[in-house]
Amino acid sequence: MPTGSEPRSIVNSGEATKVTGRRDRRSLEARLLRRLLASVGDPPIEFELAWTGERIVPDANQPAEKVRIADRSTLRGLLRDA
Repeated sequence: MPTGSEPRSIVNSGEATKVTGRRDRRSLEARLLRRLLASVGDPPIEFELAWTGERIVPDANQPAEKVRIADRSTLRGLLRDA
C-alpha cells in the first residue's frame, strides 16, 4: 500500500491514449492536429499533448521523431502558423 511519500504520475507512457485516424474519443486539439498532419501527407512524426497524455501518430508510417507539446497555447501557435 502506498505511504503517500512516493510521487505518483497521473498518466504514465504506457497508459497514454494513442490517436490515429480511426474514430475514437479524443480531444478537440488531437482531432485538429490529426487533420493538420493528414493535410500535409501524414509525416512520420508522433506528437504528444502533455496536458491530456494523448499521442497522435501517423496512420501508415512508423514515427521517426517525437514532439511533445507542453500546453494549448503552443499548439494554437503551431496550428495558426500552418
